[in-house]
Amino acid sequence: MKLRSQSGFTLVELLVAIVVGSIIVIAAFTMLDRAVVLTGKTTDRVDSTQRGRIALDVITRHLRSQVCPAAAGSAIESGGPRSITFWAFFRTKPFAPQRYTIAWNPNTQAIEETVDNGQGTAVVSKRTLITGARTPTPLFTYYAYPTDASAYVEPSVDLLGATGTSLSADDAKRVAMIEVHFTAVPSRAESNGTTPQESTEYDDQVYSRTADPNAVAGARNPSC
Repeated sequence: MKLRSQSGFTLVELLVAIVVGSIIVIAAFTMLDRAVVLTGKTTDRVDSTQRGRIALDVITRHLRSQVCPAAAGSAIESGGPRSITFWAFFRTKPFAPQRYTIAWNPNTQAIEETVDNGQGTAVVSKRTLITGARTPTPLFTYYAYPTDASAYVEPSVDLLGATGTSLSADDAKRVAMIEVHFTAVPSRAESNGTTPQESTEYDDQVYSRTADPNAVAGARNPSC
């Protein structure tokens, strides 16, 4: 009598199949994990870029709208490495400028803007321009035109005071250009104090509205 055929895998074949299958599964999960990580980094980069661009646009637009509150006044009331107080006006008439203060809050690491009508008046509005802002260098750096206008041809500016110091009352009247610099971090890194690679650095220069670098007589310091 013939024995029935007993076909199947040998132990060696089964072990080889398990090893090959395991390698394929591990490779698939590795690729999936890598894709998730890259997707997260891309999302973080887009997040920091969008939030930083919006904040920088508001800061520079408001700084460009500086006006003198009075004929004998100054557009910039005070300025420091991480805060500036100035007068601005965005309408046509009647002329009623308001005082703006843009400052970096070290406790929340956010750049905030406060609006009022002058010293001792109630706050009109207060808002956060961006959260998770890092300022390893000064948020604001101030420049003025050289006092000797004949010493240069192209509009050039000199640094006012040492980097990271507050403006004196006289220097505040001479500010012709303000450099804005900060780093926007992704939302997920706002509270942990880190600055991941997906952060976006922003740097821009704003000429004072009352100082025309293209004036016919040559660049001059602000005048009210």
